Amino acid sequence: MILSSICDLISGGARHWPTWRGFHGGRALPYPPHEHWTVSALRLASAGLETLGYAALEEPFTPERYPLRFIPTAEEQGWAAERLSKEGIDAQTPVVVIHAGAGAAVKLWRTQAWSDCANALTTLLTGPIPVRIILTGSKSERSMMEEIARGIAAPVLLVSDATVGQLAALLARAQLVLGVDSGPLHLAVAQGTPSLRIYGPTDVRMYGPWGSAAQHVVVASTQRCPGCPVIPCGRIDFRPEELAAHPCVRLVAEQEVLAAVRKLMPYLTRDTGAGQRT
Repeated sequence: MILSSICDLISGGARHWPTWRGFHGGRALPYPPHEHWTVSALRLASAGLETLGYAALEEPFTPERYPLRFIPTAEEQGWAAERLSKEGIDAQTPVVVIHAGAGAAVKLWRTQAWSDCANALTTLLTGPIPVRIILTGSKSERSMMEEIARGIAAPVLLVSDATVGQLAALLARAQLVLGVDSGPLHLAVAQGTPSLRIYGPTDVRMYGPWGSAAQHVVVASTQRCPGCPVIPCGRIDFRPEELAAHPCVRLVAEQEVLAAVRKLMPYLTRDTGAGQRT
């Protein structure tokens, strides 16, 4: 929040990042190719602080020094606990969240692939209490969530009415969060919950998780679409009729995703509901 306010002050309230992320006070700031946007934002904020007479931010700009944090309120945590309790999910029940949606259709994975992975996870994450699968998304994504749920053998909880804070509380409760390149997956990082996300057109170096690479794994497609010069191409604004020709994310195999989950197994703990993971 503070970082955003500083950047707004420097930019005169501009919210369109490409027009201001590399400039400050009429001079260009360093912008190395493929730099993570968080680093660019921190550098811009640091320059702004100096302009305002404060000390610059300490470098290097790393997730360890500047971790991503979003703390749900007590009310939001209570909402999540009550929602889970109504479904028979107590504090001891392991939970996996799948957030399949994204702001651009080209980023989406196959719904059947999500169903198949969810079924595999209920076997892979064995324990005295069966794992519960939760599908999250927006109201407009409800039909996609229902399609995924129909292919999952175990009981599934669908949540499409959560606020950002309530969603954060749900993600904090999970052992693992899976999805594509989307805001909720970054929100999972901010809860300290291990995550796995599938990337295609967007560059992991610039838009990947701001957290431990061991605990936040990216499965990046290597399938260059016929009409794109490279992978990742960086373009997400495809028209509906163009999507069939840009299947990079959809071509990611289920086996790749499950192999990545296995690498995350040592980090799959759970939140007890008291803000501590065990």
